[in-house]
Amino acid sequence: MFIAAERMLGPGWTAWLPETVIYEVEREGGSEALDDELGAVLAIASTGAPWWSWQAFAAVAQAFSHGPVEPHGFIPPEPHEMAATVVEMTLVYGLCTLDDDFVPEFSDEVEAYVAAALAHNGICCAPDDLYFAQERLEKLVAQHTCARAKKAADAPSSTESEDPAPEGDVQAHRLEEIREYVKKRNERTLRELRSLA
Repeated sequence: MFIAAERMLGPGWTAWLPETVIYEVEREGGSEALDDELGAVLAIASTGAPWWSWQAFAAVAQAFSHGPVEPHGFIPPEPHEMAATVVEMTLVYGLCTLDDDFVPEFSDEVEAYVAAALAHNGICCAPDDLYFAQERLEKLVAQHTCARAKKAADAPSSTESEDPAPEGDVQAHRLEEIREYVKKRNERTLRELRSLA
């Protein structure tokens, strides 16, 4: 998308106001999804907001996942979308700044958001690309596990139920699904980049 934008809008478009980019994209026959993706690229290239604001990070994840970016109605990205977004943010940042060696670190706010989203989705071990949230995730999961154990202890006993898979197996399966999604999305991104070069 970055190279396509360079071709469509010309060099230096990352310094434009978002409204100008949207106007020019629409004038060139672009789509709302493209507007969202280019807005995400602008946020990465010019402000760095996705590294320090959870709202910006979530919006970029939605845009890069081709989901609707709704300013008034929030749709949280899924764990696999967040993991793939981190990889793509790093790639876009390197293309925009021409500095592959330096990538900003995520703020405590983004770290907390990602950890909470993972815990909410029942994931207790962060995927490789979301490693920065692991320590906070462990604290959340421990608190959640304690609360769940207390709730189970307070509930009247019920008949035994079969557990189809141990929790470790479920977690390993979910992490593998996320890795596969990230791999496929990265392959798609690389194919797009090659076709534009």
